[in-house]
Amino acid sequence: MEDQLVGQYLAEIAGLGELVDRKNVRAALASIYKYNYKRSLYNHECTERVYALNDEAAVTICDFPHGKRPEIPMKFFSEVMTGFEYSVATLMIYRGMVAEGLELIENIRRRYDGERRNPWDEAECGHHYARAMASWAPVLALSGFHYSGVSKDLTFLPKLANNPFRSFWCTPAAWGMYSQSDSKQRVRTGVKVLEGQLAIGRLRLPARTVPRDVRISIAGNVVRPKVSRSGDVAILAFEPEIRLDAQSELEIAAEIGSNASKQG
Repeated sequence: MEDQLVGQYLAEIAGLGELVDRKNVRAALASIYKYNYKRSLYNHECTERVYALNDEAAVTICDFPHGKRPEIPMKFFSEVMTGFEYSVATLMIYRGMVAEGLELIENIRRRYDGERRNPWDEAECGHHYARAMASWAPVLALSGFHYSGVSKDLTFLPKLANNPFRSFWCTPAAWGMYSQSDSKQRVRTGVKVLEGQLAIGRLRLPARTVPRDVRISIAGNVVRPKVSRSGDVAILAFEPEIRLDAQSELEIAAEIGSNASKQG
C-alpha cells in the first residue's frame, strides 16, 4: 500500500517524532520503491482512471508483487495519484532516502510539464484536487524546516548537500528565505524575514555551520545566544527571545581559521 505510512508522514511534518519502529518504516519505504514504483507504464494495466501512461514513470496505489492479487481487488489499486506520491517521496527524504524521494518527484514534474499536462492541475478525483497540495511537503523535508508558534523553536536542517543552499520558509505570521553556505574560507547562515514578524526562542542548525563562540548579527547588532550541541545539531537559545521584523535578517558568519571557527 502506497499510503501505509501516511500517519508517520504527517507526524514528521508536525514534529511529533516516531510513531512506529524506524527500521520498519525504512523497510516499508524500500518495498514501496521496489514494488509500487513503475519506471514505465507501457505494460501496466489500469482499468479505472488513467492519470499516467506509456513511457511515464509513477508510483501506484497498491501492488501485489507475489501474484496473490484478489479476484476483486481494492478500488483504485492500479491508479496513480500525485498526492500519495508526494507523501511517500517526502517521508523518504525525511528518512534519508533523498535520491529516491527526488526521483519520484521528478517523475511527477515530467508528467505535468506544461506540454503533456497542465502543471497547475494535478488531477486525481477531479481537477485541481486538494491532495496534490502535498507538493509543498518536500520543501519542508528538504530544508529541514520546522517552527513551533508555542515554544518559538525554529529549525533548519537541510537534507540536500547543495552548497550554497537556499529555501523559502513560511509561518502563520511571517515568510522569508533561509540561506546557508560553507566554503574553505567562510561559513555563513542567514534567516531573512521578507514579510511579517518572526519570534525565535531557540534555533536549531547544522552543527558544522555554528562555531562555538558564535556571534549573531541582527540589523548590525551582535547577539550572543547560549549554544549547546546534540550530535550534528547546534541549538542556539535566546534569552529573552528575539524578534525579526520585515526585511531584517539574522546572520551567522565566520571566517575559517578565526579563533571562533577553530573552536567549532
